[in-house]
Amino acid sequence: MEQARKYLGATPELMTSLHRAGLIEPFVRRNVQQKTGVHLYSKKDLDRPLSDLYSNFQDSEINQLTATNIMQTAKRANRSQVEVIKLILAGKLRNVWRRQNQSGIPALLFDASEVRSLLHKPQNVHTIGRVAEILRSTRSVVKALIKEGIFSTGTVPHIVSSKPIVVIPAPELAQFRREVCTIFDLARETGVHYSRVKRAIQAAEIEPVLRSDRFSVDFYRRSELAYITVK
Repeated sequence: MEQARKYLGATPELMTSLHRAGLIEPFVRRNVQQKTGVHLYSKKDLDRPLSDLYSNFQDSEINQLTATNIMQTAKRANRSQVEVIKLILAGKLRNVWRRQNQSGIPALLFDASEVRSLLHKPQNVHTIGRVAEILRSTRSVVKALIKEGIFSTGTVPHIVSSKPIVVIPAPELAQFRREVCTIFDLARETGVHYSRVKRAIQAAEIEPVLRSDRFSVDFYRRSELAYITVK
């Protein structure tokens, strides 16, 4: 395995991962009972995956600004090197280059942003900060809405650090905005000054459905505000 690893130009970790993923198959498997203490690999079986990898590279000039080796690419995409290799073998990468002065896997260069976009499919969720921006409010307001069960939450890994981040389903936010609003929201949407909207709501004796003593701001049902007269 050590000689095969050097032939491929793989790190020990990558060689182990390739073996576990079934991308590299030993010619003779280790078998203690038959006194075979190590896996043995044939050159032909090593050349085959290399040939498959090389068949997907581009003839165009290497983009020195974006090209990164497999280790750098995996790190920037926050995924494993094996996942990058699987993308090449599946023919999903458009930007793969081969350095002629190197051999094995290290000869391949990638566009990390392309790899990242393929391995991190966009999800229909928003971070707490983004929800605060959409609501034109604050993170504390959003956290209060979460605490009171108005929004459900999940987590996704940060694209760089892989640290889990709290997210809110986008459909829940969209439904919330359809059903309730603040006085500020209504003023922006109607082009009427905040104070006039507030007086109209008070005159109609409409009570907030979510009160500021719990959420820092009053939220009103849009259905109840539909018939107020703003003067």
